[in-house]
Amino acid sequence: MKYRLVLWDLDGTLIKTEEGIYSCVRHAFARLGLSGPEPQVLRRFIGPSLYDSFTKRCGLPPEQADAAVEFYRERYNVTGLFEAEVYPGIPEALEALAKAGVMQMVVTSKPQVTARRVVEHFGIMRYMRDLIGPGFSDRGSHKEGMILAAVDRANELAAEAGEPPISLSQVLMVGDTRFDAEGAAAAGVDCAGNLYGYGTREELIAAGAKHLVETPAEIVEIVEIVTGEAEA
Repeated sequence: MKYRLVLWDLDGTLIKTEEGIYSCVRHAFARLGLSGPEPQVLRRFIGPSLYDSFTKRCGLPPEQADAAVEFYRERYNVTGLFEAEVYPGIPEALEALAKAGVMQMVVTSKPQVTARRVVEHFGIMRYMRDLIGPGFSDRGSHKEGMILAAVDRANELAAEAGEPPISLSQVLMVGDTRFDAEGAAAAGVDCAGNLYGYGTREELIAAGAKHLVETPAEIVEIVEIVTGEAEA
C-alpha cells in the first residue's frame, strides 16, 4: 500500500466552518471597539493560527492580537464551533479508507481541545486514530511539526499493533490551503490539495501539492489507484 496514513486538515477539508469562524472574528473586533475586517480578509482566517491572522492579515499589534484571540474564543467555544457542517462525501470517504485499513488522523491549526470537540460533535472522530493540534497558548502555525508529530504517533500505534513502521513516503496530507501543502512539503510527505475548501488551485500548486481533488471521493481514488499500481 502506497499511502498507509492519511492526515486530514479540519477547517475547509473535513468541515465547512466559515459561518462560525467569520461570526467569531466579527465578535472579536466588536469587543475591541473596531470595525470588522473586509470579506476577503475574513476568508484568509481559515488555515493559519488565529494569532497569525490577527497580526499578519489584520495588522493588529501583539497585545491587541492576544486580546482578539481571547474574544474570538469566548464566542467560538460556546456557539461558534457548532456553526458548521460536514462536507458532502466526507463520511463516505472516511468509511472507505477505514475499511481499506488506512490509518487516519486529524492535523489542524485549531487548538487540540477545541478541535476534538468539533470532530466528536460531528461524528468524525470515530474514524480517526488520533488528533494533532496546538495548545491554547501556542501562537504560530506549525503544520510541518504537527505532521511529523502525527507520523510519530502513527508509528507508536503501528508498533503496538505489530505492524511495520510507516515511512514518510506512505503519508498523505489532505488540506485546502497553502499552509497544508507547504507543511507537507517541509515534512517530506505528499499533499492532496482539495479544491472544495477555501484555498485556490494556484496557491496549492505553487505550494507543492502533488494531487488536486474536487471531491472527497477522489481522495479514496488516489489511495486505491496508487495502491493498485504498487501491488501490480
